[in-house]
Parts: sequence; structure tokens; C-alpha cells
Amino acid sequence: MNKDFKPMLQSVDQEIIERSIGMPPENRIALERLLIEGKLEGVAKGVCEQVLTRGLKSLSEKQQAVLDKYVIKKHKLKAFTEQ
Repeated sequence: MNKDFKPMLQSVDQEIIERSIGMPPENRIALERLLIEGKLEGVAKGVCEQVLTRGLKSLSEKQQAVLDKYVIKKHKLKAFTEQ
């Protein structure tokens, strides 16, 4: 394996973590778990994936409403906050 490969992965992980600042760590874990377990589908799944890869600030008002109703409230997650 290329020695540069592992640091590259670590830098990508750090970038994703930085984008989700303001999101409680337990919600990030919960979102990942919902995706892994296949509990989200359609638009809710896409919005959840977007939050994890691009951050909360990337959501439109409609996407935020989907996240609130079909992910946060339905699965009883703590409210997301953006700093």
C-alpha cells in the first residue's frame, strides 16, 4: 500500500468532520447508523447523505424541512444546531 494513501484518507475524514461542526457527535453517529441499517429512503436518505458529506449549511429550506420531519423527529434525534 502507498504510504501517502493513509494520510490522504485521514485528511478527507478531517474535512468531513470540520463540515459537520455544530452537529452533536451523537447525531452524526445516529445519521450514519440510520444509513447503514437502511432505515432511510428516498429524499430523506439523500438529505442525510448530503449533511454527512457537505454539512448542514449546504441544505436548502426544503431539504432542512425534510431533515427535521423525516429524520430528526421521526427517529427522535437531538435538534441540530449550526454555529
